[in-house]
Amino acid sequence: MNRLLTVLFVVIGFIYTFESQALASNDKTCKPLNCGGKIKTCPYGYHKQDGCEICKCYDPCNPPGKPILCGPNKRCFVDKLSNGTFVGRCGLPKSKRNTSICEEEKVVGLCKAAFPRFYYNSTIKTCEHFIYGGCGANNNNFDTKEKCETACSQT
Repeated sequence: MNRLLTVLFVVIGFIYTFESQALASNDKTCKPLNCGGKIKTCPYGYHKQDGCEICKCYDPCNPPGKPILCGPNKRCFVDKLSNGTFVGRCGLPKSKRNTSICEEEKVVGLCKAAFPRFYYNSTIKTCEHFIYGGCGANNNNFDTKEKCETACSQT
């Protein structure tokens, strides 16, 4: 009986190994997008499923599972980031935003904390990482690189 169980486990192990290798070597290539009927124009690209585009337009202001709710008297605007992707944000269009905060110098602050932050370096026109001390900041101080790029890129 023990011998039978041993043989059974060995056979199952070989099958598992063979199937795992077969699945790992199966490179998934995406087929060209064909939505049928009218040509679908999606200015912000398409949703993806299993790494491939599907015939559903992507809306940065209404991403799946987490719509951006801006509240009363505000609306969602779409900005293009430096990496070519799009992000939705609440506020004013870029042309009406105050870009002077993006020209402020980096302020590390007087306190001794160590918060990772980002500021817009207007000289080289990019958001850069720095360590913020926790007090005495100006407005050119962002929690994430995405927030920095949304506020200051293309200024």
